[in-house]
Amino acid sequence: MSSSAGKRVDLREYWKVLQRRRLVLILPFLTVTLVSFAGSFLLPRQYKSSTMVLISESRLLSRPLENLIPGTTPGRSPQEERGQRLATISNQITSSGFLRRLIYNLNLNQNPGVISKAKSIKSKFPEISQEELVEKILINELRKNISVGFRGENLVEITVYSDKPKLGAEMAKNLAQIFIDESLRYELLGVRGALDFSDEQLAIYKKRLEEAEDRLREYKEKTLKSFVDESIASDTNSRAIVSVIDATKLEIKELEDQNNFLKERLTGLKVSNLSLPVSDKLKNLKNQLFSSVAEYIPLLTKYSWRDAKVLTLTENTKNLLEQIESEIKVISQTQKGKLNPEALPILESYTLNDINLNFLKEKLRVLNQAVEGIKNRLARTPYLEQTLTNLQQDVETYRNLYEMFVSQSQGSQISQQVQQAEAQNRFRVIEPASIPLSPVKPDRIKITLLGCLLGLVIGGGGVVLMEFFDHSFRKVEEVEEYLGLKVLGTIPRIEYLEKLNKRKF
Repeated sequence: MSSSAGKRVDLREYWKVLQRRRLVLILPFLTVTLVSFAGSFLLPRQYKSSTMVLISESRLLSRPLENLIPGTTPGRSPQEERGQRLATISNQITSSGFLRRLIYNLNLNQNPGVISKAKSIKSKFPEISQEELVEKILINELRKNISVGFRGENLVEITVYSDKPKLGAEMAKNLAQIFIDESLRYELLGVRGALDFSDEQLAIYKKRLEEAEDRLREYKEKTLKSFVDESIASDTNSRAIVSVIDATKLEIKELEDQNNFLKERLTGLKVSNLSLPVSDKLKNLKNQLFSSVAEYIPLLTKYSWRDAKVLTLTENTKNLLEQIESEIKVISQTQKGKLNPEALPILESYTLNDINLNFLKEKLRVLNQAVEGIKNRLARTPYLEQTLTNLQQDVETYRNLYEMFVSQSQGSQISQQVQQAEAQNRFRVIEPASIPLSPVKPDRIKITLLGCLLGLVIGGGGVVLMEFFDHSFRKVEEVEEYLGLKVLGTIPRIEYLEKLNKRKF
């Protein structure tokens, strides 16, 4: 029991040690704390200035138009593209090119201190000019004092530390503007390169397409005339109909794009019904229009495309479309007050385009049937049919390539115009840099607290060392343990005599 009790920790003993060595503990604590606090006033001040740039996605293009723009992957999510873009921004802003522009924008290379430093090390680098040394020194210092972070997915925060608050704000502001200018320049440069490449390839494949069409035409004219009934009319019709088919395809594509655009506008106006009421007259005109399409097949197999009968039929369909347009306007007038007045002209255009689009699709189907009928007469032997097929495949291949580069060229032009139009919204400073009112460094409270902690560590270490090297006896138990004998008596400390001696002294 006694041995275990002797080994117990007695906090009063530690308290007595602290009381006895209090000066050893207090003096380092006060000294280091005061030195830390006073030294914090001698450290150079650092001011922090930040700006935030918003990188937004394009909102000017519909989904069909976005698919026309080269460089975009339909199966790739916008989040993946944005993540890859943000991953390179930090290195981009702290690159030598960006920082060099910042240096010359703010005339940082005229700093006397930096010039003096460059002169002092010029002898070590004789192959480098003094201006380049000044640039390198400034770029290294700026990289240490510039940080780039991200808030969310599309907010870029640029932070600059400087000993001059106004200069720090100017650097953050300039870096944000440089980043915006360079980002737009790189994007437009890429679009310009794609546009130039498309134009070059467009000229090449246009020439190849014309050559393939000439070969096909010459083959039909020279080789197949003796095997084809009504060869002159059929050959002429075939070329004319193919030309009309190509024009009809372009009209269909144009009308589909227009209807997609009109549909988006109607959706924006919250119009759920995308058609006007159908009158009996309109229904009758539509039936006449679509029934006239079937008359093309017997006419085109007997007469040329410029024959009076064919031209009369074409003129009739044109008149029917004009009558349909007039009837749609009459129906639209009856809907005033029932529908949004802003949506009425859009509904008129959408309804007319829809009827015209269905008519052109039916016309395209009929023209393809007519072409197939003529082809069947033109290719009656296996050899001639194979040769004709090969030539037609060449024409189709070059036409597809030509149309692809036409589409890419148009997409590049659209992309260039869109990026120029939305330049102010694509990259936008939403929190401009401001002049900081107080420094962020040195942090006097933090430095003082660290000084207090260091003072306590030094004082505590001093107490431990003094106790370790002090071999005097403090307790009766220590004497008994050292001598191995029991203590018979002790002389108490006479505090009254100590007080008298102190008074005399």
